[in-house]
Amino acid sequence: MDKKFILLDFGNVLYEINFARTVQALKSLCKEGVHIDFSNESQLEIFIELELGKLSALEFYEQFSEKYCKKGISFDEI
Repeated sequence: MDKKFILLDFGNVLYEINFARTVQALKSLCKEGVHIDFSNESQLEIFIELELGKLSALEFYEQFSEKYCKKGISFDEI
């Protein structure tokens, strides 16, 4: 069975995350001026919807890439 999974652990539950590195990686994929932050006060709604299971990985990719990413960014890059 060939399945792909996205594991998001922004609470440092399963392993320690370097938030600055994660933000930099996402910013490198985004259009100029997109603000990426994972704090409760200022994170993009799309991250909350993904975390709550309101978006599938494909829905997240489609919406995130359309609204925020440079053209041509692939599912695997995100």
